[in-house]
Amino acid sequence: MHLDPDVLSSVVTIVWFLAFIALCVWAWSARRRKDFDAAAQLPLEDLKERAADGRKGGR
Repeated sequence: MHLDPDVLSSVVTIVWFLAFIALCVWAWSARRRKDFDAAAQLPLEDLKERAADGRKGGR
């Protein structure tokens, strides 16, 4: 069986597009929201810890 390069290119494009859509659905799913919200707060928690220790942003 011989695959035409244009057909193979189309199939690969469709596979990558479906993978992209699956990744978007996974990232925007309600089950992931809690994890992403926690990750978004990580930089702010570091600032809160520094303020609680009395340091002012220095090392």
